[in-house]
Amino acid sequence: MAKIPTLSCAPPRTPPTALSPAVLSPAVLLNGNARGVTPSTLKCIAQALPEAHVSLSHNFSEAHEIARKILTHSHAPVLFGGGDGTFMGFLEAFLKASKQLGKPLPELGLLRLGTGNAIARWAGQTRGGKHALLQALAHISAKNKRSYKNLNLVEVEGRMAPFAGAGLDGKLLGDYVRFKERSSQKPWKRVASGMKGYLTSATFQTIPYYLKHSTQTHCQIQNLGETAHRVHPDGSLGPRLPKGALLYEGMASMVAVGTIPFYGYGIRMFPFAELLPRGMHLRILHLSSIPRLLLNLYPLWKGRWFPQGMYDFVVDNVMLSCAKPMACQVGGDAVGERTRMQLKLSEISIPLIHFGNKAAASTL
Repeated sequence: MAKIPTLSCAPPRTPPTALSPAVLSPAVLLNGNARGVTPSTLKCIAQALPEAHVSLSHNFSEAHEIARKILTHSHAPVLFGGGDGTFMGFLEAFLKASKQLGKPLPELGLLRLGTGNAIARWAGQTRGGKHALLQALAHISAKNKRSYKNLNLVEVEGRMAPFAGAGLDGKLLGDYVRFKERSSQKPWKRVASGMKGYLTSATFQTIPYYLKHSTQTHCQIQNLGETAHRVHPDGSLGPRLPKGALLYEGMASMVAVGTIPFYGYGIRMFPFAELLPRGMHLRILHLSSIPRLLLNLYPLWKGRWFPQGMYDFVVDNVMLSCAKPMACQVGGDAVGERTRMQLKLSEISIPLIHFGNKAAASTL
């Protein structure tokens, strides 16, 4: 087994006695491959949370072993450090370890140290950088009554994520991943990741592809769940649609669902994701003009563009069927092409520490 590199800032703890109840110390699990995990980050954590147990993981096999150790020693809260993929990988490791050990999940939080950071943004960390990190750590070290938001998740083929989709977004992500892999040993590798990488990949790969190929695929979307409402641009809900109803049939450029408003980089793709306590925003885009999309990129980014050909629903379980394979993504990871994909709301809902002051947050 690979040695797990750890950094512990606390002195050895003595076992608690019956007359002296344990005072739980926090734990921080960092993705050692994340862009924001640097020696400076470790120094900030050590200064702000000197009692914390800090671990680095470079793969999810290591993460599972670390999760077992953290649960065994009952650390709380537990902070994950990385982006959306890091959070989901670490969460799955903790869910697995929790089941194996028969222990409940501890309080969980996410430090914004990745690239996309959709979940961290949703959880109140709207900015990155050292100052924002110190603010988040101070929120934990203050030991005040913390606020929480319930994170619902989409389940796709046994995987969980805050968003998933097929079509334009899947194609864009697939092109970006391939571009980043091809550029890993090139002089321009620094501009091949993050937002610069997305824009470069879109400019030289995705857009030229769609100038020669149709963006449209014939799709059917059937409601398999108990919750299904059409959503109007003002956020009002239409009548409940019955289980088994055909929600959409026709050409589509993109079919995507999300349980939080954001994609990475603050793209507000799912403005209706939180209309219902247990629901996800289904967005269907029937748009054949790439120039039209580019001209409206900013209002789309802000969640304020509702063109003819955009259809929004709140659902909890749907089946997407396509006449030909569409590029797909789950949680920002390209997963290849599919002609059928079930998109459903996971039964798991995670209370996540909220670092902001939004009214939507609740206290425990």
